[in-house]
Amino acid sequence: MKTIDIHTHGIGPYDTRTTGPGDILNIAGIHGLSGISEIILSLYPDSVEAMRGNMAAVREAMERQDEEDGMQGQGVEGVSSGPARIIGIH
Repeated sequence: MKTIDIHTHGIGPYDTRTTGPGDILNIAGIHGLSGISEIILSLYPDSVEAMRGNMAAVREAMERQDEEDGMQGQGVEGVSSGPARIIGIH
């Protein structure tokens, strides 16, 4: 049976407020060790520049991930500076 975390900002010392894809890979790895088979990463609201850096880290980590890492995508949270233009904003 698959267990999917559809909204995670991170786990342990790692969260999505990073520009380091290694941090994102660590999030996926720890979730996997905890029995979570797939994750959708949620990004914290911040400046557009900061969020672009966070999104780039997730994108690069997803490109580098192994099959067991299970990263399925990312969502952006709380953006209020204009109309939603990214799928997954809530």
